[in-house]
Amino acid sequence: MRVTRELHNSIFRQYSDHEFSEKLKKIDTILDLYPKVADWAMADLVPGLDPRGAAGITAEEVLRAGLLMQIENLTYNQLEFHLKDSMTI
Repeated sequence: MRVTRELHNSIFRQYSDHEFSEKLKKIDTILDLYPKVADWAMADLVPGLDPRGAAGITAEEVLRAGLLMQIENLTYNQLEFHLKDSMTI
């Protein structure tokens, strides 16, 4: 079953010393100020679905990955690479 957000640090909260990290920190701050956005993402991800099965990543992580894709104009393959390769993302 998918959850909206985790209470512990996620893969999106590890920052390097780079200007791109500053952009990610600002996005992180905005999303922390407006947690309702993750609730909206959750509602879009699981409308009326059976709650059984693997949890997968949280709705908040899906939202952050989608924002990263849009901001950086990434393909799914590029997003996968950045998520696997970067300590920042």
